[in-house]
Amino acid sequence: MRKILKPVYYFFLVRYRISGNLRGYAVIPKHLQQNFLTSALLGTLDFKTETDSINVLLCAQPKSASLYLTRLLSSSLDLIEHRIGFNNKGGAVYYPRVLATKFIGGNTISHCHAEATPEIVEMIKNLRLRPVILTRNLLDAIVSRRNMLVKDKWASNILSPLAIQKFLSGTEEYQIDVIIDQFAAGYINFYAGWDKYRQDIQVRPIFITYQEMIDDELGLVSRVAKDLGIDIQQERVKKTSAEIKLAGGINFSTGIPGRGKLMLNDRQIDELKRKALMLGCTNEEFLGFRL
Repeated sequence: MRKILKPVYYFFLVRYRISGNLRGYAVIPKHLQQNFLTSALLGTLDFKTETDSINVLLCAQPKSASLYLTRLLSSSLDLIEHRIGFNNKGGAVYYPRVLATKFIGGNTISHCHAEATPEIVEMIKNLRLRPVILTRNLLDAIVSRRNMLVKDKWASNILSPLAIQKFLSGTEEYQIDVIIDQFAAGYINFYAGWDKYRQDIQVRPIFITYQEMIDDELGLVSRVAKDLGIDIQQERVKKTSAEIKLAGGINFSTGIPGRGKLMLNDRQIDELKRKALMLGCTNEEFLGFRL
């Protein structure tokens, strides 16, 4: 078994690029190599390790400006941006790359849209990751998703050609109906799932919201830094924010708070109430309406 696994070990020493710059290697200590490879190749979640590094896992509800916030926290707090998706992409979770996070030799931040499944929570506990949970008002997120699909013609990612034609030529009400059908349950599940771990001392989640980022970006970064035990320089946060936005904003466009409540009709709100109650989500601030 050892002869089979040994050559594969070098796969995890591949040099990786972050923001165009070489930052180093993920080097696995010799005494952990066998367990590391077994866990990575077989997908077992029993690999446990402790290091001096802080490894942030930003679990973000879609359409919550997570790419922008990842870059802001990375640059403001000296966190290495480490992508944990397959093929070095962000958003998803590819377990071998999560394991490699522990051996990069520095504090890291990784971006994903993972819900609080038992597997994700066990991974966080075993690897002592620090989850930052980013959410956005449900109604505003629905409208933002609808606008993105219409504006950028990304409907092809979720709909068949015939459905795309109908979606793009349909009324605003019809388009929002489609978004509710396709995405609302996922957004509600994301919030409700993480919320139940709010007081879990092993998970130690840090909850933040899109609205906080709009209202007090500096305060938000300061709060996250305090929870992580990292010192910050306020002027650096402000400078970083300005530079990111000047360079294009990492897909971040400030939405109008409350527009979702104005755009959705009573029938659509009733449908969301039904979904929220069915999925056990009762936080009216997140939902954007009274149950």
